[in-house]
Amino acid sequence: MGAVDLRLRYIEVHHWFAEIPAYGENEEIPSAYPPASFAILWPLLGWLSFPASRWLWAVTSILAILAIIRAFVQGSEAANRIERTLVAAVVIGTYPVGAALGNGQLAIHVMACALWAVLRLARQEPGIRRYLVVPLVVFSMVKPSSALPFLVLALFLPGGALPILLSAGIYLGLTFFAAAFQPAGLISLLRGMAAEANHLAGFKGTLHYANLHAWVAELGVRWFPMAPSIAVLLLFAGWVFQHRKCDIWLLLGLSAIVTRMWTYHRWYDDVLILIPMIALFRLMKADGSISSKSVPAILFWSGLITMLAPGGLYVLPAPLPRIYTAWETLLWTAYLLFLAKTCMNSRLKIIGVRDTDAFGFQENSI
Repeated sequence: MGAVDLRLRYIEVHHWFAEIPAYGENEEIPSAYPPASFAILWPLLGWLSFPASRWLWAVTSILAILAIIRAFVQGSEAANRIERTLVAAVVIGTYPVGAALGNGQLAIHVMACALWAVLRLARQEPGIRRYLVVPLVVFSMVKPSSALPFLVLALFLPGGALPILLSAGIYLGLTFFAAAFQPAGLISLLRGMAAEANHLAGFKGTLHYANLHAWVAELGVRWFPMAPSIAVLLLFAGWVFQHRKCDIWLLLGLSAIVTRMWTYHRWYDDVLILIPMIALFRLMKADGSISSKSVPAILFWSGLITMLAPGGLYVLPAPLPRIYTAWETLLWTAYLLFLAKTCMNSRLKIIGVRDTDAFGFQENSI
């Protein structure tokens, strides 16, 4: 049963390119992934046996974790071995990474690609080098629900528009390529995908929490549950445009929280919350010490204690899991509000103690 979700993706990819209808026909595999996702996964899952695919996924998962740790160590401004070890432990010692690995989810791969795409664009590399992010952006779109807010941020970074638009063009091409292997037309495929997504969004229960679809489902609203998500994404785009010169890690932290909450997600997607935790760690360093009693320190340590593996969702007896997830939702909302407030304040004055950030930008320094 290991990597059960990877097995589903493996079956879906093989069904897709065998011209077996993907949406609505395979009740045991209710896929809500868009057509381009199967084209992106085809080179990885379409030509190997499942045991070989699982080994490939395991190796790439380890590489993705190492890439995330490297980004976090650089961005956190950890100054010594103890601080760097703590930052690494934030990744490997919290439950969502273990949940993503155990389930065979793509959350770690997608986050690593989206995170590094934004960070590389933030470096404002000259000429053709900025287009090296295109493969990262395209692969991150294998799961659009976990990537789109990050790409909105990337779009408004200096020099980010053309690489993101090129990536969008490639993604559109992959959509048409994948659709050619299905008996239904592209419009019918998109309608089927939307129907499956709406079905997933309507789930209720302990596993479905801290996102707009969960709240809409609890209210009993059945009409077009994607409408609130689209509205949030547009509002976020407007906000990011207004604050695009803010510190890049503050913007990444906000993007991650919006990503976690704007649409349907489960507990393995809580890996996104590690990014705002690093933004808070960075603010702790600006306050002088990771043991300070500042607001960033309180929020960071509260989050770390809450998210230590194995987490409370499957460990605590009922009804404590609901209380646990309600606390997480409250804490992540506090992250969102605090980082947004800090970002707005930074438009008026520099609040940090350094002249440059981890990538050497004076304008975006905290």
